[in-house]
Amino acid sequence: MKRSSKLCFALLAAALSGSVFASAVYTDPNPAIISAPGTTVDVSIVIRADAAVNGFSGALQYDSSLFTVSNFAPCLNPAAGTVVFSATNGGVAYPSDTTICTPTFTYTGVLPNPGDPDVVSPLNWAALDDGQGSATGDAAEIRVQGVPPTTQTITASGNAGGTVTPPSQDVDSGTSGVVTITPSGGFQVASIGGTCGGSPDVAPPTSATVTYTTNPVGTAGDPDHSADCTVTATFQAIPAPIFSSVPAPGSDIACNGPELSDVVRNVVITNDGDLTLNIASCTAGGTHTVDSFPATLAPGASGNLSVTCHVPANGAPAAVDTVTCTHDAAGSPAQYRFSALAQVVPPPIPAPDLVPASSLWSKLMLFGFLAGLGALVISLRRS
Repeated sequence: MKRSSKLCFALLAAALSGSVFASAVYTDPNPAIISAPGTTVDVSIVIRADAAVNGFSGALQYDSSLFTVSNFAPCLNPAAGTVVFSATNGGVAYPSDTTICTPTFTYTGVLPNPGDPDVVSPLNWAALDDGQGSATGDAAEIRVQGVPPTTQTITASGNAGGTVTPPSQDVDSGTSGVVTITPSGGFQVASIGGTCGGSPDVAPPTSATVTYTTNPVGTAGDPDHSADCTVTATFQAIPAPIFSSVPAPGSDIACNGPELSDVVRNVVITNDGDLTLNIASCTAGGTHTVDSFPATLAPGASGNLSVTCHVPANGAPAAVDTVTCTHDAAGSPAQYRFSALAQVVPPPIPAPDLVPASSLWSKLMLFGFLAGLGALVISLRRS
């Protein structure tokens, strides 16, 4: 029984020798991080052991085109790209996680820009030997990180007549923002300003929704909010023609005259708006006749609507007709009510009879009569 027990114990020890007495090595921290603008990181070479180790050696390889090492004692740096380590503990088991050395790695490459991917450089193990032929090393790497991007704020706004979104947004320094500018019905984007600068996909003035891309806000690495900027949208009512007239639309217009005559009346139409006024038609109901009307009127221009009224016979009811003008200005068509009634003409005044011209003898007789009348009056006053 004793021999069997000793044999079993020996076999068990031999079976476990590959794991119990195996050793491993790793780096700490892993991954090792260099955060720009910093350029160095300390990386410890740590031995992990579970039993007495008479000796442990190996090398840690790194990319010498990107890094140099210093402060590596008691390890060695016999050549660029390699840190050599060797450790013994006199046959006594190493404590768990024993640091052999802690070299300082200095990054000599180009630091990533803000927002760029990390520079990742692996660390490789070579010639690991724990005297038992079972040493392993954990995968390891150094990561070089760019400067975290700084932030700038774009503030967007507009007056009444539309929406501007988003009203505020943060972007990485040196990058652009996008602002959406949407006019309400009856309004248009008149202009886009502010301190950011940029370009619209549709140039104002426009009634379409505008996507406005700002210029890059500041430059990469600018301090937070050192280049904040604004986008300002101006909305305005869409320009339109304005129809006006003298007399005003809706007026009653008298065109009385002699029976069965034609009387012409004019309505002066004016475009008081800031776009061309287009008059599609001016039509009467059939009683009177539209002679002419201005088909187009430039802003501020005027033109005549000319209508011929047909006067009815004496005693007949007034001839009434409505003239309707359709146009592209705001509001409903313009209407005018023309009324024609026969005017009764009074009879002509007869000419007075002419007194025949006096002859010479009649004038002498009149003169003698007047002289005699004067003498009579004098004699009466004496008496």
